[in-house]
Amino acid sequence: MNDWVKARFVRRVITSMFNTIRGKRIAILGFAYKANTTDTRDTAAIDVCRGLLLDGAALAVYDPKVGTEQIHLDMCLPRGSLEQPRRQYTTVSLATVDVARSAYDACRGAHGLCILTDWPEFRSLDFRAIYASMMKPAFVFDGRDALDHSGLREIGFVVYALGKPLDPFLMQRQGWDFGEEGGDDPRVMRDALGGMSGLSLLRREREGPTTSGIGDPAGPVKQQHEQQGQQALELHQQQREGEREGEGKGAGEREGEGKGGGKG
Repeated sequence: MNDWVKARFVRRVITSMFNTIRGKRIAILGFAYKANTTDTRDTAAIDVCRGLLLDGAALAVYDPKVGTEQIHLDMCLPRGSLEQPRRQYTTVSLATVDVARSAYDACRGAHGLCILTDWPEFRSLDFRAIYASMMKPAFVFDGRDALDHSGLREIGFVVYALGKPLDPFLMQRQGWDFGEEGGDDPRVMRDALGGMSGLSLLRREREGPTTSGIGDPAGPVKQQHEQQGQQALELHQQQREGEREGEGKGAGEREGEGKGGGKG
């Protein structure tokens, strides 16, 4: 991923999850530069994780080969950061980064999961069990086009993948998508990789200051976001029920046709 793609990926996570990820647990699956290596030089995960942290997320990171010390070192957690003074960045980040022992541990209780390295083991995970352990709606952000997206949607996930058409759930929420809210504003394009997410900066100008930090709307605005999230969740559940009913009717009709053909 180049810088623009990483910024776009971070924006998509934020906007998909109702324009705020503050306090939400996000699982990061994969931290190495590529599969079958411990090399983390130039890995996209560093900038993506920083961007999510700067917008207030709590991260659970899992990589089969990269250990806790290396992850913290790469994210500059023990030593401070180029983006923030040490006393401001380290305290917050160390408290909101959990290096998990397995993908299942990382995803347990998470609102979303991000695939940032295409480790083969990720393709064979029990995603039904993962879905059951996550908050709903459960989001998958596939930064490596590594998973079976149609299969994930059948389970119930809302899926976003780079270079792929938007998930129907996200298309219906397009009014809350960065494309309409941010447009081509350069502050939005700069996004979290520049320190504060461009979307949060733009939103702060429109809605006034926040009470508890980056990306956390205050008062009525926060209530509006929560209502939007609840409405979207209810709509998503109704759609899934409708799809199941349609599949059941289709199966009944085919069964009836089969019986009719047998009689003839």
